[in-house]
Amino acid sequence: MLNKLKFRTRVALMLSLFFITLICSQSGLFLYIFEKTIVEQVGSKALVQAKEIASDPAVISGLKNINQPQISDIFSRRNELSDADYIVIADRQGLRLYHPNPDYIGEKITSGDNYDALVLGRSYVSVKKGQSGLSIRGKTPVIAGNKIIGVVSVGYLVSKLSDRIFEYSLPILSGIVIATILTIWGAYNFSNHIKKQMFNMEPKEIAQSLQIKTSIMQTMYEGIIATKNNGTILNINRSAIEMLGITRDPSHLTGRSIQEFVTPAGFFMPCKENENIPDVNDELMTCNGETFIATRVKMSDENGVLGTVVSLRKRDNITTLTTQLAQVQHYLDNLRVIRHEHNNQLSTLSGLLQIGEYQKALELLESTNNKRQGLIDLVSQIFKPRIIAGLLLGKISRAEELGLTLEIDPMSALDGGDWKIKEDELCALLGNVLDNAFESSIKNPGSNKIISLFINDRSQELILVVSDNGIGFEGRDPEELITRGVSSKKEEGHGIGLHLVSNYVAKAGGTLLMEEAEPQGAVFSIYIPKFRKQEDTSYEGV
Repeated sequence: MLNKLKFRTRVALMLSLFFITLICSQSGLFLYIFEKTIVEQVGSKALVQAKEIASDPAVISGLKNINQPQISDIFSRRNELSDADYIVIADRQGLRLYHPNPDYIGEKITSGDNYDALVLGRSYVSVKKGQSGLSIRGKTPVIAGNKIIGVVSVGYLVSKLSDRIFEYSLPILSGIVIATILTIWGAYNFSNHIKKQMFNMEPKEIAQSLQIKTSIMQTMYEGIIATKNNGTILNINRSAIEMLGITRDPSHLTGRSIQEFVTPAGFFMPCKENENIPDVNDELMTCNGETFIATRVKMSDENGVLGTVVSLRKRDNITTLTTQLAQVQHYLDNLRVIRHEHNNQLSTLSGLLQIGEYQKALELLESTNNKRQGLIDLVSQIFKPRIIAGLLLGKISRAEELGLTLEIDPMSALDGGDWKIKEDELCALLGNVLDNAFESSIKNPGSNKIISLFINDRSQELILVVSDNGIGFEGRDPEELITRGVSSKKEEGHGIGLHLVSNYVAKAGGTLLMEEAEPQGAVFSIYIPKFRKQEDTSYEGV
C-alpha cells in the first residue's frame, strides 16, 4: 500500500510517524517520571505528618488511656490544618480509634499493611486500597515507653492526586499537540524540499536514469572522467581506465583522488570552488605517458563550480583521422585540377582535329606529356617520401588553377627516415601552410602570385620555409592565429589549420616562426629536429 503512494507522501508519512512516536515516547517517559516523583513527594509528606502525629504527647496519652473523645478532638483539629485526605489512628489490635468517617470508628483496618508498623515498629509509605479507596499513605507506630501502643496512618487518595497531576500535565500535553502539528508540517515541507532536489523525480525514475547514465558511460568509445574541484573522482568509464593504463575497476576509483592514478593531474582539477574557469575543447594534453586530445567542461549550479567533466580521445586516432581527411582533400583537389586540364586539352585537341591541324594536335599532346612527366620526374627525384611528392604535385596543379605559381627552391631536398615527425603529419602540416599561403595571395590584388617553398632535411634538422606575397597578418599578432578558433579567413575560416600546424610542431619538439615579409606577405619557418644517430663506440683491437 505504501509503495503505491508518491515518494513525497511516503516521506511525509514516515517522518511524521517517526517523530510523533519519538515525541510520545519521550513525553510518556517524562510523565511517568513526573508522576513517580509526585508520588514519592506525597508519600514522604504523608509519612512526615504521621510521624509528627505519633510523637504528639496528647495522642500518646489518648492511646494509653483509650480515650476516644480526646483522640477525636485532637484529630478533628488536625484534619482542619492538614491537606491530607484522611488521618486514621488505630490501637495495638488494629481497631480504628479515629477516622474521618465516624461509621468506620471501632472497626478493624482492612488494608492488611499494618504488620510492619504494629509488630516491627517501622515507619513506611505504602500504596493500598483501603476503606476510602486507593491511596498513598504514610504509616508509623505510636510508641510509649518502648512499647508499641498503636499506629497512625496519613493518606492521600490517588483519584484526587491524579486530578492534580493532570492539571500539572496540561502544559506538557499542549506542548505535545503543538509539537505533533509542527512535525507534520515540517515533514510535509521537508518532503517537498527533497522532491525538488530530486528534480521532481520518483526514486524508480532516478534509479532508471542512473542505470541509463552508467550504461551510456560504459559504452562510450571516448574516455569520460568526472571530478570534484579537489580532484575526487565522481565517475569514470572503462574506456578512460584503459586509455590511462589503470588496473582498477570503476567502483574502486569512485571517491578516490585522481592524483593517485593520473600524473600529472592538473588538467582534471584546474579550479578552486566558485572560480569561473573557461571550458577547453580539443586540447592536447599528456598524462601517464600518453598524449590525448581532451575536452573539459565545468559542472556548476547556482552555488558555483562543482567540478569538471573531461573526455579523452587518443591522439593517434585523431591525428590519423585528420591526416586521412587532409589527404582525401588533396586527392580531390588533384583530381579536380587534372579533370579541368584534361577538359581544356580535349577542347583544344577537338578544335585542331576539326580544322585538320593533325600535326599541331600531335605536337600539343607530346608537349603536354613531356612537361607533365618532367615535373613528376623532378619532384620525385628531389623528394624521396612519395606522400610528400604526391602532395606537392597536387599543390602545384592547384596553384596553376588559382592563377598562382608554387616555386620550389632548387636547394630543396628530402631524404626522410629520421625526422621526429611522421610523414603523414608532415604532409598535413605542409598542406595547411601552403593552403594558407594560397588564400592570402589571392586576397592581395597587388600580389605577384608567387609562393616560394624551401624544404630540406640534409642538415641537423628538417627545415621548411613557405613565403608568400599575400595580405600578411593585417596587424594581428601571429601568435593569435595559432589559437584554436581564431582564423586568418574573414568569411569561412574555422581557425583549425594553423592550430594543427602548431600542435604538430610542438609534438615533434620543433620551432614555428611566423614573420611579416617585405614589402608584404608572410613567412612561415618551421624547424624540426632529427633523431640523433648513436655513435659507434666499439673498437677493433687494442
